[in-house]
Amino acid sequence: MGLFNKITGKFWDDVKQAREGHKSKFCVRLGARFALEQGNSVDPDWKIESVQAFLDQDGIVILPEGDTPSHQLGWMDQGLVKAYWLPWQRREVKVILLSEMSDPNVDFFITSEFSGCRFVVTDKYIGHVAYSAGPRFLSRPTNILNRRGSSVERTLAEEELLQMYRLSTPEWHRSISYGDLSTAHAPGFGSSDTKMLSYLKKGSMKGDRMIVFGYRDPASCIGWNFKYLTFNYMKKEKPIWHIIPLPNTVPSVRFQAGEDTSKGGFWGCFKDTFRKRK
Repeated sequence: MGLFNKITGKFWDDVKQAREGHKSKFCVRLGARFALEQGNSVDPDWKIESVQAFLDQDGIVILPEGDTPSHQLGWMDQGLVKAYWLPWQRREVKVILLSEMSDPNVDFFITSEFSGCRFVVTDKYIGHVAYSAGPRFLSRPTNILNRRGSSVERTLAEEELLQMYRLSTPEWHRSISYGDLSTAHAPGFGSSDTKMLSYLKKGSMKGDRMIVFGYRDPASCIGWNFKYLTFNYMKKEKPIWHIIPLPNTVPSVRFQAGEDTSKGGFWGCFKDTFRKRK
């Protein structure tokens, strides 16, 4: 498998070092139970998982320990990495508090793929807000435009979360949503520093997706940095890396903005490598 490692490099290094606008060499997806809805009201919101990145005929697949792709071509890394895993559950907000991410042996974070849900990171918690999430106790809006599945409903569900955990107003709040970033009901809950981003491409109608990764970084104001890959599963486009801008943080990165290191896409990498070996 040494040849494949030379071709692909190391995925987890790219998570840490990719700059804003960097195009991934391969398609990236979550597999096995990482691709499924998980959890219930009894299960904890998050857990620590041993994770590995594989290379198969469709690109990079992120799998939990014990699973392998059916058409494996190689490994993206040798061995396993430890990651905080935050799954999704319909009609719920899954959350991990920053105070819970203190295990020195865990250097990464992953959460379920986004196809309508909202990702949130603050100085107090990280959340995966399901598209269908809504408040259980707070009064629901009566406007028909604010029915279940609306941005307002998701914001109210997140507000309930703050009350449930008895959290004070976040000093800052970052959210990445599928919507058009209407500020009429912007989340933040009184934060003085809020930023709203969208993984919906301009002019796109459907098929846009996002995967979020986090990694431990001493240069970050919270000890962690977060990046996300955007892609459209209906198109054969290379995923693009984006950085979630945290306050007073300059992430450790390597690639130049917009740099394409793919060398012609998935099979282009193989062609270039074989050409050099001749």
